[in-house]
Amino acid sequence: MDLLNWQQIDQFSNVAGGPAEKRTSQVITYRAAVPGGWLVAMFKWDRETRAPKGGEVDVDIANSVGLTFVADPVHNWNTMVRPG
Repeated sequence: MDLLNWQQIDQFSNVAGGPAEKRTSQVITYRAAVPGGWLVAMFKWDRETRAPKGGEVDVDIANSVGLTFVADPVHNWNTMVRPG
């Protein structure tokens, strides 16, 4: 059971590089109304793939999470909420 009503408010994806090296990043931001303001969470995923010619493919994956509180006692923060 989810105790907070999380709303997705932003999403960003990026792919860069070429055939030998490729980096993919994705960031998704959510918010939830809590007493006194908003709890905001950001999730980031990075994946880097290197495939040197004639070599073995190497993959690095990194994940990170950020969480913060935004004071807004009357919940006036209006933003477009993504369906999700």
